[in-house]
Amino acid sequence: MRTMQAETRISTSEANYNRIVTPRLKRTALWALTQAYSDVSGFPVGAAALVVSDAGEHSILAGWNTEIDTDLGGATINLNAHSYHAEAAIVSRLGRDRKIKRVMIFAGQDPILVPACGQCRHSLMSKAAEGGLIFVRDASGKNKWIEIKSLLPNSFHSTSRIGDHGEATDEFRLFHEALSRTQDNPFVAIHSDYATAAVLTRGGRIYSASDRQQAAFYHSRALQMSIDQTDSARDRAITKALFLYVTDKYDDPVFPCGAQRQDLYEASQIGANDDIPLIVARNDGRLWHSTIRTIFPYPFGPEDVGADLSSFR
Repeated sequence: MRTMQAETRISTSEANYNRIVTPRLKRTALWALTQAYSDVSGFPVGAAALVVSDAGEHSILAGWNTEIDTDLGGATINLNAHSYHAEAAIVSRLGRDRKIKRVMIFAGQDPILVPACGQCRHSLMSKAAEGGLIFVRDASGKNKWIEIKSLLPNSFHSTSRIGDHGEATDEFRLFHEALSRTQDNPFVAIHSDYATAAVLTRGGRIYSASDRQQAAFYHSRALQMSIDQTDSARDRAITKALFLYVTDKYDDPVFPCGAQRQDLYEASQIGANDDIPLIVARNDGRLWHSTIRTIFPYPFGPEDVGADLSSFR
C-alpha cells in the first residue's frame, strides 16, 4: 500500500472525474485524521482538498487539527487555548497561485463527514476556485457536493428602518444599544471598519459590545463578546441578536463573519432556541431581518460533538 502524504500531485485527467477524485479525497482525509493532535478534546479532524494552480496543475492536500497546550515544567498555560484547524492547515499551504476545487472533512474517533466550522468556512471561501465544492451530509442523511460559497449566505427575508419600530420594541432597543457602542470610543486603532452588536435574552436583558482590534490581528469580535457576556451572567437563552457594521466602503448590508455565525449558532443550541432571529443593521437606521439558520446552513455545534447541554439551560 502506498504511503499517504500531506501533498500528492495528480494528473489533470484524473482531476476531471469524481469517480476517481472523491474516493481519493476520502482516503486522504481519513488518513489526515489519524495525524491529528487532539489530545485535549479527543475530537480529531482530518481534511483533504483538490487544489489547482494557475498553471492548471492539480494536487491533493491534507490537513489536520492541532490543539495547543503548553507544558512548561509541569505548568500548563491555558489548556486548549487555541486549536489550529484542519482546513486552515490546508489554506495556509496554498500560496498565491492555488485555489481549492473540492474539499472533504471527517471528524471524530468513529469518523463522520462534517461541515466546516464558521471560521473555516471563511478560510475556505477566501481560497475557493470558481465553482469550488465541499462534500456535506444534508438533513436527510444524503451526501452531496455543494458550492463552498453557499456555506455563508448573506440572506434576509425582509427589510425595514428603525423608524418603523416603536421605542418599546426589541428592534428599537437592540439597535440603540448597538449604536451607543459606536459612540463610546471603541478600540479600533488598527483599521477604520468595525462592528458592534447587541443580544437580547429570555430574561429581558440586553448585552452589547464593539470589536476590539489587536495588533496581532486576533480581533475580539462584537457579536462573540456580546454572547460571552450572556454566559458570564449565566443568562444564556438568547432570543434575538443585532449586528451593526460601521463602514463608508459599502452600501449593502454587511453580515457577521463565519466565526460569529458559529458563535450565534452554538448559543442557539445552548439556549434551546432553534433559530435565533438576527438583524443586520447600518448606523443610518436601515435593518435587514434574517435568522441564524438562514445564514449558517449545515450547522455544527456542541450537540453535534455529543455534549449534554441540559444542565446549562
